[in-house]
Amino acid sequence: STAVQQIADLTRSKDQLQGLSSEQQKTIQSKDAQAEAQAQKINEMQRELERSKRTAESLQATEAALKDSRAHLAELEGQIQTKERQLAEATAEAADLLQRQNDSVGSLVAQQSRVNELSEQLRTEKASADMERQLLAAGRDVRDIMGARQLHIVDVHDSDSKGKDRLAFGRIFYSEGRQLVFYAFDLNEARIQNAKHTFQVWGQQEGSTGPARSLGFLISDDKTQKRWALKVSDAQLLKEVDSVFVTLEPAAGGKQPSGRKMLYAYLGEANHP
Repeated sequence: STAVQQIADLTRSKDQLQGLSSEQQKTIQSKDAQAEAQAQKINEMQRELERSKRTAESLQATEAALKDSRAHLAELEGQIQTKERQLAEATAEAADLLQRQNDSVGSLVAQQSRVNELSEQLRTEKASADMERQLLAAGRDVRDIMGARQLHIVDVHDSDSKGKDRLAFGRIFYSEGRQLVFYAFDLNEARIQNAKHTFQVWGQQEGSTGPARSLGFLISDDKTQKRWALKVSDAQLLKEVDSVFVTLEPAAGGKQPSGRKMLYAYLGEANHP
């Protein structure tokens, strides 16, 4: 009887130990799972840290580029103030000459020519300053591309057959192998107001006999500022061109340029790091 009782007690002790061992195994497995989850979380935090570092570096590059643009704008505004003073002085001199009948006609013509020259220079400087202001506020496309490597920034003015600047002008931002953003200002809109024509942008390889490639159409970006824009993100297409220009085409666009070339620009070598 005593032996049977001992056997029963030993059996219960064994079962308790086995149950305890099973609980310990579950506890160990739970701890292992928690450790693995914690390791995954640490890895994710490390990847997030790396992404944050890259974003910070990109933002720093963009901020530096914007700082350069603001400095350039300040320089242009200073030049405008100088031109305005010179214009005021020249205009006063011209008025004085007109009041003096004893002055020679040749001097008057020369002075008036100087006034016209300074007026044209002032118009150009003001247009450039206006463009700088507009581009600083143009939005995300410009801010994104300003931080790109191998960046081309090209200013372009339209000219007539005698080489004289017309009113229209523009600026091109081109990131090699990535995207091109084309802004144009003060285009003659009279022929497109009835929706029968459109401004089409073309690209070509200088010196190549191949046909020009259509890059798309300038879209009115800001009617108040008379600003037009085109964004091209087709990397393969951009690799096939090194110069761009604009033509006035029928509303549906042309397969090849037929209108007068406007705002021609050679993209050249990257001029910004």
